[in-house]
Amino acid sequence: PIPCVPWQSQTSGQYQRRVHGLNDIVIDYVNKYMYISDTGTAKYLVVKYTDLKKKNTNGWKSWLFNGTTTQSQDIKIDIQGDQYEIDFPADGIALSPDLCTLYYTPLASTHLYSIPTTVLQNTTMSNKERHKFVYDHGVRPGGFSDGLAAVRAGSMSLFRQNVKENTLGNEDWEWGFGNSTNSSYPPTSAPTLYVPPSETLLFFGGIGDDSLYVWNTTHKDLNESEAYVRISQNHDSLNWIDTFAFDTTSNNESRLVFTSNKLQKFFGPTYDYNETNFRVLEQDMGDAQSYLVAQQDYEELGMKHCPKPKHGNIADGDDDNQISAGVIVAIIFGVLLCCLRLLGDRYRRQQLAMKNQDQVIQAGAYEPLSGGAV
Repeated sequence: PIPCVPWQSQTSGQYQRRVHGLNDIVIDYVNKYMYISDTGTAKYLVVKYTDLKKKNTNGWKSWLFNGTTTQSQDIKIDIQGDQYEIDFPADGIALSPDLCTLYYTPLASTHLYSIPTTVLQNTTMSNKERHKFVYDHGVRPGGFSDGLAAVRAGSMSLFRQNVKENTLGNEDWEWGFGNSTNSSYPPTSAPTLYVPPSETLLFFGGIGDDSLYVWNTTHKDLNESEAYVRISQNHDSLNWIDTFAFDTTSNNESRLVFTSNKLQKFFGPTYDYNETNFRVLEQDMGDAQSYLVAQQDYEELGMKHCPKPKHGNIADGDDDNQISAGVIVAIIFGVLLCCLRLLGDRYRRQQLAMKNQDQVIQAGAYEPLSGGAV
């Protein structure tokens, strides 16, 4: 595996060049794979491990996946009225509960992508070949997104629920949304997302509008009707949702735990250390299961249940000099014409040589013998 060195110093006291910035991680403990986003190199790291309990990594193998979809886009984003240029590439990552799909997104991108994990696990493929299986699910709401989280839907539908907020260093828990004493909460007009049981839900933050979203992945494209819903929005406590995790209560109810950090303010020009910038929040998920809990149902199947990979919906962008099929046909046709022309010229030269030889022989029959008469 690559060394965990987030920054390399070129001059003493100055950190100027990114080397590796290992960011988010998801684990398939059934088949012993890790998938890690490396923001420093705009790549995703695939690790095949042997035993996490052992201190050494003997027998571990790793390789990198990258392409145009892991790079940052040349775009700007508005966050609470201020415009930012953020060029961070490979970032968010989530593993479907059935272990068959890896979802990912660069931080500086409005798109969300996926790739079959069987393709990532195939070490005989090049990244150019792997990239043919990438699917672009379209433009997300909320602009940029940082972390991602995948869960298996339970029997309940998701709606705009209360989110608990813990301001770090404060032991008091507060209701982040709505009025917890209001018996009419959540409102009847709250958005609702109905998802069949056992399907994959994907949570992500909207950095551009300070929101928490959930996407029903049975809708393959994000622009489809009722594909996603905004669970909550708060311009203070949900300013830059970052990392996701999971928790389970004593009643076996699932919780989505995540952080917000107002990260854009670190980029300047000012940063207020007196206000609350970092928060840990909690979202009720009912009887939905995190991908870590759900994958235990596949321990005997491994990857056998995963469908055969299909090509995605984007062009292969790894090769800037890619030649289209029409150009290839034209090149082959041109080569064939050249070969036919060369063969024709060679045939004509042979025919001309044979004709000249016959003329020489005929002329020679009438030539007088040298040396005088006999």
